[in-house]
Amino acid sequence: MIKKFILLCLGLYALGTTLSAQTQTLPILDMGNDLRSAGMAGVNPIHSIHSSFYSTPTSLLYGTRSLRFSYQIGVRPHTDAHRITYHQASAGYRLDQYQGFYLGWRYLGGMEVPYINAQGVTRGSIHPRDWAVDLGYTRLFGESFSGWGRIGYLQSYNSVTADVVTASLGADYRRLGFSDNFGDFMLGFSVENFGSNVKYSKSGESFKQPTLARLGSSVTILKGRNLTFGAGIRYLFTGNEDKRLIYNFGGEVCLGKILSIRSGYILSPYGNILTLGLGLNYKGISLDGAYDKHKLNEFNMIRLGLTWSL
Repeated sequence: MIKKFILLCLGLYALGTTLSAQTQTLPILDMGNDLRSAGMAGVNPIHSIHSSFYSTPTSLLYGTRSLRFSYQIGVRPHTDAHRITYHQASAGYRLDQYQGFYLGWRYLGGMEVPYINAQGVTRGSIHPRDWAVDLGYTRLFGESFSGWGRIGYLQSYNSVTADVVTASLGADYRRLGFSDNFGDFMLGFSVENFGSNVKYSKSGESFKQPTLARLGSSVTILKGRNLTFGAGIRYLFTGNEDKRLIYNFGGEVCLGKILSIRSGYILSPYGNILTLGLGLNYKGISLDGAYDKHKLNEFNMIRLGLTWSL
């Protein structure tokens, strides 16, 4: 009963990007968009200088820069359970024109909840937290097809500990420069967050990872590819059977080569989400911000981050 109470607190406070996390474990697995994608409600950009390990890993194979570093912090409003914070860092290196590697780290914490023993007596407090280290590989097959894989070790703590192996696989199709008005097109499919069950030590509790399938597409138009827009759909393999589909759409407009404005919308059976984003880019350095506006204010999130590409 104690562990169920703690897990309920995690479900209510440590949510991921979508409110579907209310019915799932390990919300950290649902928070990994890079800031450019986050501002567009999860739409994956075709090209990016960001280290897009947790959104579009294959973008590492396109462009002129071979080494990319990214860091972001996400903050939720202050509540009685203190302030939820999310940290994410990643580095990507393109070995040659056909393949590249990633290393990433994620952390979700900042919450404090009371610890209640079997007699119903409060015995201090605990600080639930999740963290993960991930390795990734991406490869180009021909001119248009590319694939990627990610495997990671995740530890979840809420007075007891769970050690989890989690993996994701995906493939993308790109058509670059196929017309004067429509510059580029991308279609991507992935299956994410599968692997070992989430089993907390000494508690006997065991849960499935929040596995999902994702299908999305995006296009760039106008001269200089200054407008990007796209849409996607996600199917959740866990949770209520009538609440497993989530839709997203969004876009980005680039004003010159420095300023980018982004927006998007997520249609979820657990509550719709409006996203906004802003980016400043100069000579391989990008400063970005994103904001998630939920129906319930305690689920809002502000993200800030820095990318450096060489």
